[in-house]
Amino acid sequence: MKSRLLVGILILALMVVCGIAGGLGFLLWQQRQAAGSTPLPAPAVLAPPVAGPPLAADTASTADNGQVPSEPPPPIPAELPAGPRFVYAYLPAHSPAMRATEAFTRELDVLHQLNEVNSLDGVLMLPGPLRLLTAECETINAYYVAERGEIVLCYEMISYLVDLGLQLHRDPSGQADTTQAARFLLANLRFMMLHEVGHALVDQLQLNVTGREEDAVDQLATTLMLTLIDPEESEADVASNLDMAGRFFLANTREDGYGLAHYAGEHSLGEQRYFNLMCLLYGADPGRYLRVVTSGRLPEARALRCPEESRRITRSWSRTLVPHFAPRYQQSDEQARQVHQQVLERRRQNAPAPYRQ
Repeated sequence: MKSRLLVGILILALMVVCGIAGGLGFLLWQQRQAAGSTPLPAPAVLAPPVAGPPLAADTASTADNGQVPSEPPPPIPAELPAGPRFVYAYLPAHSPAMRATEAFTRELDVLHQLNEVNSLDGVLMLPGPLRLLTAECETINAYYVAERGEIVLCYEMISYLVDLGLQLHRDPSGQADTTQAARFLLANLRFMMLHEVGHALVDQLQLNVTGREEDAVDQLATTLMLTLIDPEESEADVASNLDMAGRFFLANTREDGYGLAHYAGEHSLGEQRYFNLMCLLYGADPGRYLRVVTSGRLPEARALRCPEESRRITRSWSRTLVPHFAPRYQQSDEQARQVHQQVLERRRQNAPAPYRQ
């Protein structure tokens, strides 16, 4: 219980010190600086695709030439309509154990700390509000309910992530590293809920998905964590968040092997999901994230194809989502380029030296 309390305190501190709290997207950050208010968030990178390499593939070239637009991008016209806003709610828990987790979740206002999810709030023309709920489920899970347009984050999952983070992160003396456990919790909640948002978008926007939907929304969650980020987060933060999300998959693999039921499941195996995630991370900027390969987290044979794989997936999801942007957030190619370059420059300023994960 003491360790859990420390995790909660540290999450609150992280939200203040590291800029984790609040809706993300560079335009939102920019408008806050200018007006001191909190307008609707806007997508910072998933803008209309342009000719040539997709936006996420521009990272290395922009960093090399150091070009930053001299003029800020035009402000978003407030009179244009936005999409339906998300609805957030914390449902009461019933068992004594989950009541403690419910209190923990409410105090942290966890649903408003899901950076990339909050950045999509109001950006897309959904048929109606998407509801994000926390609830007691009697199982460790997070899932999308199509019939009700709801994404449910179970208190059991939150409790499990806290415990797992404390187990995985130890300081040199062998004690639980509560700072890293707090980061682990937030990183995994961001990825999981983006995954479920992906299911909701496929359903509500009737998106075309070829292949397994579970793999596709994993790709979307990873792409959004690489792109729809707070400019106050550095490349180190981005890589750390995705690495922690990947470690969740490894922690839930089976050492005793798999049976036919596992191979027949709709999800890829945990090991496969981990390597797919590492491939997209490395492929987004091979020079900057080279250590993903040199550390052994991604085999060289797979790494060779990851830059093209990352570009293709980012381009595909951009072209899939852009037609569904609300009028307020539709941007020209030049506006998208300007915003993207400013995001990159701001992120570079957050790193004391060139970062190589």
